[in-house]
Amino acid sequence: MTDAWRLQSARGARLLLLVLTQCCQTNGLRCYTDLEATKSLSMECGMNTGCVKIYKKADEYDPDSGQFIPLHKRGPETALFRGCFLVSTPDICFDSKSGLSYCWCSHRDLCNSSGLPSLHILLGFLYPLHLIRSEHNL
Repeated sequence: MTDAWRLQSARGARLLLLVLTQCCQTNGLRCYTDLEATKSLSMECGMNTGCVKIYKKADEYDPDSGQFIPLHKRGPETALFRGCFLVSTPDICFDSKSGLSYCWCSHRDLCNSSGLPSLHILLGFLYPLHLIRSEHNL
């Protein structure tokens, strides 16, 4: 075996390991379960589940005068429920005629509140770039 072949095999093994660790994660989804979105009270909902958030949006119009309220002057939304949903659905929100809004999500942990993208996704993009850069430095 030549040194070039061994080096190529080692690179291929590292790339295969990277692909397996990024695409084959089977952890259950974790969701907030309280109105304040407290991480310590969140729970793992299980496989093929999603998170749900039901809330009431702030008024768009003044109830007394009927005047439009600009976004920056509106009050905050009021969370009514956060928890697990039995079916994994695409991320979607729906405004009902009752004035309540419903959001379902299943793309990442604690998605029934705003947050930052998962770190392992970022590393999944950076590690292959590191491998390519390493090859050119040899």
